[in-house]
Amino acid sequence: MDSEDEYYNQGYNDQGYEEEENEDEEITQEDAWAVISAYFEEKGLVRQQLDSFDEFIQNTMQEIVDESAEIEIRPESQHNPGHQSDFAETIYKITFGQIYLSKPMMTESDGETATLFPKAARLRNLTYSAPLYVDVTKRVIKKGHDGEEVTETQDFTKVFIGKVPIMLRSSYCTLYQNSEKDLTELGECPYDHGGYFIINGSEKVLIAQEKMSTNHVYVFKKRQPNKYAYVAEVRSMAETQNRPPSTMFVRMLSRTSAKGGSSGQYIRATLPYIRTEIPIIIVFRALGFVADKDILEHICYNFSDTQMMELLRPSLEEAFVIQNQQFHILHRA
Repeated sequence: MDSEDEYYNQGYNDQGYEEEENEDEEITQEDAWAVISAYFEEKGLVRQQLDSFDEFIQNTMQEIVDESAEIEIRPESQHNPGHQSDFAETIYKITFGQIYLSKPMMTESDGETATLFPKAARLRNLTYSAPLYVDVTKRVIKKGHDGEEVTETQDFTKVFIGKVPIMLRSSYCTLYQNSEKDLTELGECPYDHGGYFIINGSEKVLIAQEKMSTNHVYVFKKRQPNKYAYVAEVRSMAETQNRPPSTMFVRMLSRTSAKGGSSGQYIRATLPYIRTEIPIIIVFRALGFVADKDILEHICYNFSDTQMMELLRPSLEEAFVIQNQQFHILHRA
């Protein structure tokens, strides 16, 4: 045996890399449980609760404040006989800026403040919460009788506006990253992973709920017999806003419910604030795509796909009566 044969017998391939042993080994149940145990050993059972609360405090609260419109106050003019006010109207505008959250604190009867720990909140029937501060800008707009405006601006830094309950073992908890020894000295159980609140001395937990994620299209095949063969759903929501999602449905009628048999499987859409179903082709024409070719280019990747073209034929025939954008908008209005 020459040196070259010996080289290949040692487990090296043509490129000189050592060949890996059987990569397609079946994963056993013991392997799966080893991964699951390692995950929970590192993350714990309530990591999703803690991460959700930290995300709310660090980002969502500030986003809510930034999206909120300024507060405008227009006091009614006070009429005093024989006296004319210097200004025709005075407008107060309040704008909120950066928010700040402190560690959990409590105020004693003598006015002294001290750090609040969960054990003290349980024993004294207190709410385990932290003070919330915000920067406030006040603008006073005074309109004179001659039409001129005078604006006075005043900034206030870290104004106390309330308290926020703090989730135990979150990043803002006084027990965060404490050792087992420190937890024991503070009267806490080292095996308590947190993930709950203390409200008036009682432990409260928010039950996590699953919901359909936004900005993703979900297609469901309906079990027959049913009016629809397929239903597509998308919940749209701007990533930078905290507003309720807007839901749109696109439905394909089943062969049994569609008129005209297999040639009548119409595709229709349900839009927000519109109760009736709208043919999908008419929706495209309302968006400015009038020609059938333009509409098909946004649906079909390949015009030679005869199966897809045949599925769209009934919808094109159904919307033939409305051929322009303006007519459609007036028709729907």
